[in-house]
Amino acid sequence: MNYQKGYVYHIKDEYFTKVNEPNLMQNKENGNYRPTFYCLRNEKTALLWLVPLSSRIKKFQTIYDKQIKKYGNCLTIVIGEYDGKPAASAQ
Repeated sequence: MNYQKGYVYHIKDEYFTKVNEPNLMQNKENGNYRPTFYCLRNEKTALLWLVPLSSRIKKFQTIYDKQIKKYGNCLTIVIGEYDGKPAASAQ
């Protein structure tokens, strides 16, 4: 894979056929084209991390708000926009 910093990625259909694991996020579920992942590289190990993006903003906003109320900040959830639509990511 040719990694480019700051980009999002989609996993190829062949991966889901090859892995065939029902407990993983599935390709093209709920009428969506496929899961979208933000990719980042761990500079120490060169390991690539794929963080799924979600359109379930209300779910993540609730968790985010609870973290803010309890700790004064939230280090595990990012809420923003992708492709002109609201999106969330849990890190």
